[in-house]
Amino acid sequence: MRSSAASDVYKRQLFEQESSIGYHNDRAQTAYKEGTTSRDESFSAAFYRFSLDGHLDRNQLLRATLSTFNRSFKKDMVNWFAGLFEELQPRAEELISLQEEIMQVFTSPYTKPVNVMLQQLKKIASEGGFHYQEFIERATTLFFSSPKNSLLTIYSIFEQIVTGHPEMKEACCIPLCQLFLKKDESLQKKAASLKMFLLLGFFYHLQDFLHRSLIPHKQVLIITDSLQPQLLVEIL
Repeated sequence: MRSSAASDVYKRQLFEQESSIGYHNDRAQTAYKEGTTSRDESFSAAFYRFSLDGHLDRNQLLRATLSTFNRSFKKDMVNWFAGLFEELQPRAEELISLQEEIMQVFTSPYTKPVNVMLQQLKKIASEGGFHYQEFIERATTLFFSSPKNSLLTIYSIFEQIVTGHPEMKEACCIPLCQLFLKKDESLQKKAASLKMFLLLGFFYHLQDFLHRSLIPHKQVLIITDSLQPQLLVEIL
């Protein structure tokens, strides 16, 4: 199945056209769980097996999976391919070579593929080949509409970036200020607990950000004054 003709066929039929692949995949997994089949004959399981035994080129398969997020597929199909990418269990070196395509998924209107890709990038955030500057730039746009689990993953990746590249503290600090506009108190505490904020003139960045967000001056002072003792405790 590694022949060019065969590869073109499965790419065209499964990765480039809308289909009910998720439905058939679920049916096959159910049959295996219920004992109807002796092994998992689902598409996802087959892709994983074939990518390991050489029947399919793993790099081509991973890239084909990532390409589906640039198509106008329905949500269920997009989510299925996000799950497939996880099930293929890409290795660190594969993720490093694919990180440009992975970050492009950040523009997806759906939550699951973005969450999956953030989790994958978290695995290589401390690797030497990680494009941390590009990640900071692309991830900044996710703060506006991402759910809590995505924001926590971004925070974790930023922490890893700062640990390995101290010169990026300010670049990470500024976008993280947006967490203070979230209603979730745990997200605010996450941002406040990052010790680099105080060391970088955190209050200057936070006040500037809040002012630009059209928050009244008195409210800005209340927010920053309430955070200062907590940050000092964290630092000490």
